[in-house]
Amino acid sequence: ETLLVEKLSKLATGAAKAEIRRARPRTAADVCDLLGAYVDNSDQTGVNAVRSIEPKLDASIEMLSKLLGAFEGAQTRQVEQFDRLCAVLGTPQQRQFSGQAPQNGQLRRRGPR
Repeated sequence: ETLLVEKLSKLATGAAKAEIRRARPRTAADVCDLLGAYVDNSDQTGVNAVRSIEPKLDASIEMLSKLLGAFEGAQTRQVEQFDRLCAVLGTPQQRQFSGQAPQNGQLRRRGPR
């Protein structure tokens, strides 16, 4: 947090910078409180910019929610299919391996001894 306080102090200008030096804040919240006194609240540029982005943000959130729903649906179907497959084949803990060669005719290679 000390690094953040130092960075915020360096970014301040004019009277705000002098006030920060004089007050020697220890937390970022203290720096923000000091800077808040020097912010021109009549400037609506930032407020208007945020308001212009809000509808786009809402549309993006709605689109992402739909996409997430589609992914969840696909995942649910895959899990159901996997559960059915496990019910038919059994799980590895339930199976007893016979030591026979694989059905496709290829033998497994052993690693170096």
